[in-house]
Amino acid sequence: SLNLNTFRLYEFPQGLEKMTWLRTLTNVKIGTVYFNWSSLKNLNQLQEFMHIQIFDMVGTANAKLEEKQHLKNMILEFSMSCSGLDIDERESLIPPPNLKKLTIRKYPGYLFPNWMETALNNLRVLHIIEAYDVLSLPALGKLPALEELKFVELQSLAYIGREFLGLPENIDSLG
Repeated sequence: SLNLNTFRLYEFPQGLEKMTWLRTLTNVKIGTVYFNWSSLKNLNQLQEFMHIQIFDMVGTANAKLEEKQHLKNMILEFSMSCSGLDIDERESLIPPPNLKKLTIRKYPGYLFPNWMETALNNLRVLHIIEAYDVLSLPALGKLPALEELKFVELQSLAYIGREFLGLPENIDSLG
């Protein structure tokens, strides 16, 4: 277990990627002057918890989050420096397939990535907190294992429509 829960730690010796035995990783700051996404690539034994504070989105695909088969709980927390979130980088943050709990804090985009509807089949708990710019929600009602859903401070979200349940928007199309 490696807990980097300190506000003053902004650098860490190179070689985190060699600690492949890690089961828990807490408060990793990803960005150009912090860890980079490649540092997470080989940490496939992570099981319990991973909290990633995101300062830079460049290279998100290098983390290979979708290969963390044992990871059950993850927090993705975006910093203000991620406001120009590239759509490709956002789509490449595909979570692990066996994830049970996901918290997304300070999401900087208007729309959530497509994987929110397709890659979270085992997710039981989803918390979306302080996603100030989000205009609409994906079809989270279609997630088969979802038991708890929490929204806090989605200030730009005006309504939740039928698409949230995965139903067509036009009631006539239900036939």
